Amino acid sequence: MKRIILGHLLVGMTLLLTSCASMRQIAPEVSLLGLQLENLTLSHAILSADLSLYNPTTFRWISNELSTP
Repeated sequence: MKRIILGHLLVGMTLLLTSCASMRQIAPEVSLLGLQLENLTLSHAILSADLSLYNPTTFRWISNELSTP
């Protein structure tokens, strides 16, 4: 009886560990297509960048705009 329980536990642990290993994240590929100067003053510069994004995973990522401080 203990041997059967130990066998089921071992199979369960193996399935759990292999399923977690297949969920690794792959970074998206980002390419800079173009960079344009929108506004330039003595205190700041505003740039507009055109990016190409490729997401090799099945996770969805939707964005129309990206801003940084």
